[in-house]
Amino acid sequence: MDKKLPILCFLILISDLCYGQNLNQEKANKIEGRKTGVYVQEGVFYKGGSMIKSAIQSIRRSGDSAKNQERVVIDFSTANTPQIYSYLSDSEKILYIDFFNTEIKDKKPELVNSTFVESVIFYPWKDNSLSMEIKLKEKVFCDLFYLESPGRMVIDMRKGL
Repeated sequence: MDKKLPILCFLILISDLCYGQNLNQEKANKIEGRKTGVYVQEGVFYKGGSMIKSAIQSIRRSGDSAKNQERVVIDFSTANTPQIYSYLSDSEKILYIDFFNTEIKDKKPELVNSTFVESVIFYPWKDNSLSMEIKLKEKVFCDLFYLESPGRMVIDMRKGL
């Protein structure tokens, strides 16, 4: 009996770990260099390419709250956009974005008067890369894409479809 209790406790502990999210099973969506018009409520997104050194210069928004639409644009200091990895969590209402080999130019940009965005938080990490969390006020559908010359990441948001 003494040997069975630790084994049982170990199995119970391991069984909880089996229910964690496995991003390897998520379909990774490529971030395109044009507007796709495909809005999703959750998913993993990436933009590959060469490792360029870049900086975020500003974040701006435009939109029409009456039409339940908003566009958030992240402006970069380079003509091209850096490598990007992103995860949109429907349950947490957060868009997580990692910008590789990217830093913040001068001061942290702020996003004001947003219809859907509650806050934007930056986390610098190794190799001058940067993580950004966009906390949303409510569940939204997003279309993520990038534009170049100058480099920009665009997030179109809609409430419901």
